[in-house]
Amino acid sequence: MSAELEAIRAEEAADLGAAAADAQAAQGAPEVETIPMDSEADWIQAVHDACELVFATMPELEAEWDKDRRVRLGAALSKCADRYGWTILGILGHPLVGLAFAIFPMMRSLVKVAKARAERMQAAAKEQAEKQAAAQAAQSWEG
Repeated sequence: MSAELEAIRAEEAADLGAAAADAQAAQGAPEVETIPMDSEADWIQAVHDACELVFATMPELEAEWDKDRRVRLGAALSKCADRYGWTILGILGHPLVGLAFAIFPMMRSLVKVAKARAERMQAAAKEQAEKQAAAQAAQSWEG
């Protein structure tokens, strides 16, 4: 997993470096402006904001994803950001994050359909078992 994270970090660093080089060439500026790093409080707020979006569609998660857990996640993200040079804007602008936001509602409906199908199959199996039990009971009375 760390190799994957390192590859992602390297890709992001290359993208940032290329963008900075393009900006420097376009402006003719001798210095490259650095992107300010987000604070731990910024990461914690980003987690709270993201969770609010999820809670709007899945309020039952709010009890599980309590404030303490969200704070710990934000703090952990902040440490990763410091280590790998992530920024909130950089992550939110990444195509994979866009994909995750696009697919989330689809996956939620997929889970609903799969649950409903499983419940129907369980009900049908229960009904079949009850019919077989009733048929066996009827045979034992006749025999």
